[in-house]
Amino acid sequence: MVQAKYKEWIEPDGLTKIRGWAQQGLVDEQIAHNMGINVSTLYTWKKKYKEIDEALKKGKEVVDLEVTNKLLERAIGESRTVVHTARVVDVKNDVLLARRLKWIQEHKALKEYEEYTKAELEQAAILLVPTREAVEQTVVTTEALPDTTAQIFWLKNRRPDLWRDKQYQELSGQVNSEVETSRKIDKMSDDQIRELLRGDQVNGDK
Repeated sequence: MVQAKYKEWIEPDGLTKIRGWAQQGLVDEQIAHNMGINVSTLYTWKKKYKEIDEALKKGKEVVDLEVTNKLLERAIGESRTVVHTARVVDVKNDVLLARRLKWIQEHKALKEYEEYTKAELEQAAILLVPTREAVEQTVVTTEALPDTTAQIFWLKNRRPDLWRDKQYQELSGQVNSEVETSRKIDKMSDDQIRELLRGDQVNGDK
């Protein structure tokens, strides 16, 4: 019965489900449960049917990349400024009245309005002074400072040749290498940390 059941999972719809579950971050045990099989059966199918193995790998690659990017963002830190486009709002009544009175005072002495009566000037002000205006909105996000823990994790895993525990024990004689790593990072400027992390990401992807 198990041998016959695998066929539905090597069809396009089945492979899409498997890939989707992997992208959601589900582990093999959870994916096997969703498929209605034991995890040992899933391991057997992965070895026997390359379509299932590739679907799992591709799905996990996506989520691994997302986690890696999030970790790098936390390690580097960031500050963003988001500027929204202007929105149109109604002018408040008291402000509108003041603007109309100002318009009348500024225009009643002009030649083109010198023959206007008071009522005509008031009507002109009503027609010519805008009742709506554009208001620009600017939203500035809170600055996200670099996370030292994320920096340690990233450097020790991506650059073990420079940041592994053994080297710090040999150089400093300290057992707690994470404390030593943190101290070294604290002495570096933000620009130096960003350059190191970004340079490592480029070199590590080659």
